[in-house]
Amino acid sequence: IEIEFINLQNFYKKKENISDLDIKKFVDDNKESLKVEYIDFDYAIINPKNLIGVEEFNQTFFDKIDQIEIDMSNELPFDTIVRDFNLKSKKIKDFRFTYDKSDIEKKIFQSRNNEFDIIEFKDDYILYKIIKSEQRPPNVDDPVLRKEILGLIFEKNKYEYNKDLIKK
Repeated sequence: IEIEFINLQNFYKKKENISDLDIKKFVDDNKESLKVEYIDFDYAIINPKNLIGVEEFNQTFFDKIDQIEIDMSNELPFDTIVRDFNLKSKKIKDFRFTYDKSDIEKKIFQSRNNEFDIIEFKDDYILYKIIKSEQRPPNVDDPVLRKEILGLIFEKNKYEYNKDLIKK
């Protein structure tokens, strides 16, 4: 069998040749489908060491976890629970899921359908409260988003070029 082919890579518009104007037009044309979800949330890591002062899980630890769950079901505010159990919390604003974020924060993002919850994560429990969630158009000044958009434009251009070739 003899096969002849043309490597089309040389004919596709290179990512580095995609202009800011191309990016802006692509984003404007695809505003709705490119929206990105951002969330603000607070969370506290709970483990035996910071909850009861010992290294191992025991009945006292699980009793306190049960009490936290009871407080949550009684609609006590996140800050009150954190203060009552002497936990340290962390506030996160404008979190967008990317693979370079911390595993804990990605896990909270994946669990965001539950606004206020306690989840297991590795050897810890995570108490979190989603403060705000919103969909926004992509920020092309964000280098990670810009790279994703460039990839989308490159694939679209490649598809259009191949479609035109097939028509011819």
